[in-house]
Amino acid sequence: MNVYARFPFALPVLTVAGVLSLAGCPADDTDDEAGDDVGDTDSEALTCPNARVVALLDDPADDCEIDGLPANWTALRLFEEGSPGLMTIPGDAPGELGRYCSYAFDGASEDADYEELLAALDASASVTEDTAAIDCVARLAQANTTESEAVHLALRDAFRLNIDSVGSDELGATLAAIQPVDVGLVDTVSHSFNGNPALTPVNSHGIQMGELIEGIRCPGSAPECVITPLQFHLAMTRESWDSAPNWDNGGHFGSQADIAMGIYDALANWKRRQQMAPQPPVRLVINLSLGWEPIAGDADSLLADAADFERGPSRAVYDALRYAACEGALVFAAAGNNPEPGCDGHEGVLIPATFQGEAAPTASECAALGFEAPDDPELPIFADAATRPLVYAVGGLDSRDAPLPNARADAQVALAALGANSASGKVPGVTSLALTGTSVSTAVASGTAALVWSYRPELRPDEVADLIYASAWPTGASVDAVGVDGHAEVRRICVCAALSSACADQDPAECPQLDCTAVAPAADANLGDFFEEFDAVIGAGTSESFTEGLSAEGDPVCEENASASPFLASPQPELPICPHCNIDTGPGTSMATLHMAIDPSYAGTITAASLTSFDEVGTPTTHRFDATILASLNDLAIESTQVLVDATGWDSAVLDFTIEDLAGASTQSGPVTIR
Repeated sequence: MNVYARFPFALPVLTVAGVLSLAGCPADDTDDEAGDDVGDTDSEALTCPNARVVALLDDPADDCEIDGLPANWTALRLFEEGSPGLMTIPGDAPGELGRYCSYAFDGASEDADYEELLAALDASASVTEDTAAIDCVARLAQANTTESEAVHLALRDAFRLNIDSVGSDELGATLAAIQPVDVGLVDTVSHSFNGNPALTPVNSHGIQMGELIEGIRCPGSAPECVITPLQFHLAMTRESWDSAPNWDNGGHFGSQADIAMGIYDALANWKRRQQMAPQPPVRLVINLSLGWEPIAGDADSLLADAADFERGPSRAVYDALRYAACEGALVFAAAGNNPEPGCDGHEGVLIPATFQGEAAPTASECAALGFEAPDDPELPIFADAATRPLVYAVGGLDSRDAPLPNARADAQVALAALGANSASGKVPGVTSLALTGTSVSTAVASGTAALVWSYRPELRPDEVADLIYASAWPTGASVDAVGVDGHAEVRRICVCAALSSACADQDPAECPQLDCTAVAPAADANLGDFFEEFDAVIGAGTSESFTEGLSAEGDPVCEENASASPFLASPQPELPICPHCNIDTGPGTSMATLHMAIDPSYAGTITAASLTSFDEVGTPTTHRFDATILASLNDLAIESTQVLVDATGWDSAVLDFTIEDLAGASTQSGPVTIR
């Protein structure tokens, strides 16, 4: 069936075949030797080891423990028992969410017979027909140093200037008037981390996103707002694609059902905190710096249903988002990155950001779903018009308002934010890094919404989002994927302008009168101090320079991304290999110097590297490094490798590294800042 039949707004170019670099289930790469029938194929080759199966009941009152359930398969209610650490709402999961069942194999994964289980589910009178499907792995990480603190802080200051951030001194006495707003980060970190900073997540991406949000919604860590701490909710439970879930320390990968449970966890935790917190949070923002691509499954594959939104795993995310909308949450989701810049096959907006094309449920629709929530006149939820998207997709721009170097084709959305060189602050136990990607952009949107809502909690969710968009800088670029709100121009979020607009007609004692307006990008991207500090560090350190060894090869070589798994690429790490790489063009010449300062942890692991440059219309040219440059990059004694390049006509550039370490082979991409 057409996987977009239920959601016609989704872009059909999202479907890809073969290996995916940005998530989704492994495609069916079996050949004719495996046989033509599903029953003749190798189940393990077609499934994600340790994957659950998700199905829906006709009636929430029915039992997930169906007749004929095969041996060693355990039945659980997904939103009540699916995660041992889930912050469940007392009682049964509400409405539609009560229909979801999870089936997990508690024996050795190679013995799991998915065909037998699916046959039993199909035969059950209580299971809704054609809803059972394998819950396969989806990908997170929509984000892409020198170890100098001065370089780091200079880049961080530039980022704050470029997003038009607000300082605590500008908020002044009005901080005493703010209302607590929860921000739920559905990411790599479990809520076990809340109040337990000694816990070390496998992937600190969620902590980094949290620090970005915190710096926007609570500038200077003002005590008036830190009393409402960020709330972490685990969506990435697996350290590797074939490992079992870890509900405390999390991992790099998650499945659709993991994401659905993470969204539900954010809602349940918020409702619980409304009853128990000293200062109950009146509103909720959910940050989804994650996404996955549906795949075109082979009709004979057990994974053919994985991307079908009528099936349990993907539909669980959709229903969890509908529940969030009915409760009045404001949800932002990353539009997505291209893991192979300049290469085809990664077009369109990722899921769940594609749900910007579907309207949030109305009050009557919420009631019909069993999600009826009181529409408090003082804290309204529902608009008269059906122009509130189910989620707000967020795109990424560089410091000149151009799409990020790793932007996906046909994926520009109306609401965008700076996504380059975020340079999050120092988090205890976590290496602070300059991240680039739509993860960062999404965090900017969530932080801005939380700040605005803390001063104007009486605004509806759609009013907050519309205010942020209306006050944003018009880039002049047209939208590729239009949401139900109908916005057709890409606009870049400006934090101060959004808050200034929100407070324009309010009591100045309770809402800051900032008189900010959105501005065009700075000519130097506010990077003057960064380059000054970078030059000082590089000048004092050991370096090696090359005038050759970089060969232009025309179009990029678009190969399958290497990984330890035959199905999924390694997740984009939270430790970028070269976060401060830049090109210094110099005045009056087309020749430029590429500076590469490799993080020491990667020394000795780089097996290949290339630089892809883009002209002003986006045409890519790939330049590959020879063995002498690779040797310099791998040498711990060399703090900076410099390569002379002809940058004529270059508008942007991105570096790609192939790495071979104990975890296997992987690739990593990162943008290059051009001076």
